Amino acid sequence: MNNHLRNHRHWLVSGAVLAVAGLYVALVYVPGRGKLSEMRKQLAAKQVPLDTAGTVLASVASTQKELDRTERFVGRWRTENPTPSGLAPVLSELHALAQLAGVSIVRLDPQPLQVFETIKRGSLTLTCTGRYRAVHRFLFQIEQSRQQIWVDGVSVRMAGGNEGNVVAEVVLVMFADNRDISH
Repeated sequence: MNNHLRNHRHWLVSGAVLAVAGLYVALVYVPGRGKLSEMRKQLAAKQVPLDTAGTVLASVASTQKELDRTERFVGRWRTENPTPSGLAPVLSELHALAQLAGVSIVRLDPQPLQVFETIKRGSLTLTCTGRYRAVHRFLFQIEQSRQQIWVDGVSVRMAGGNEGNVVAEVVLVMFADNRDISH
């Protein structure tokens, strides 16, 4: 009978352990697994903005660098470019560049000043004559000028004689800070 009692205890202990394991699975593991799955979904949903935060920060840093470059350019432009009344240095530089290139300026025809919100735009039609290569060199020097002069249009035709000269009509555009409004 001792053996029978021992088997009965064995089955009783095994049954109790099995019952506790079943209760654990039913009351803890299965509900916990569902909660764990839900928490994983929430974590994944919250991870998406964190993953994109790196690209947003890189974009912000890139935009800040571009803004810094733009502010430096505008600051330099405001100090180096003429006011509308200070066009004399521009005309002086054009004359010097023409002499350096070997062309003759035969006409300067300023157009009316256009006033915008933060800048003023001045146009000037310049007619010059000289060898084709000299005119080309003159235009190149204008584009390389410190004065921020834009070549807006060029018309080239042969000069009247047989000297091999050309006549170029060049529309130049210069911008100046509209100091009345922009500060």
